[in-house]
Amino acid sequence: IVMDGERSQKTRVFVQGVKLSVFDHKSHQSRRAGEDLVLELHTRHSMRVVFQGRNSSEWSDLWMRGDKNSSRLEEHPERQQLKVKKLTSSDEGAYKVLDEQGLAVSTVL
Repeated sequence: IVMDGERSQKTRVFVQGVKLSVFDHKSHQSRRAGEDLVLELHTRHSMRVVFQGRNSSEWSDLWMRGDKNSSRLEEHPERQQLKVKKLTSSDEGAYKVLDEQGLAVSTVL
């Protein structure tokens, strides 16, 4: 680098640290029995949806990308949505959409 007619040395600056705050999309939805619930996957990097029942402390796999549609679950890849059809009382709880690393993309309560 030449500054004011004199040559100066290149200086390397190293970043000492980075602090990131990442939050997932959160929403509260209410549906009646027999209605459908549409979960927004938000991105093609969403790989899994897990479910925790209202009276449970355990999370269970509900859907993984590449699964075939079933009578209860229908993926809309172009819209990045997953539809849970004909809800029953046992579907009451929390749903989390996870990415490839298992990090939450969204949570629906």
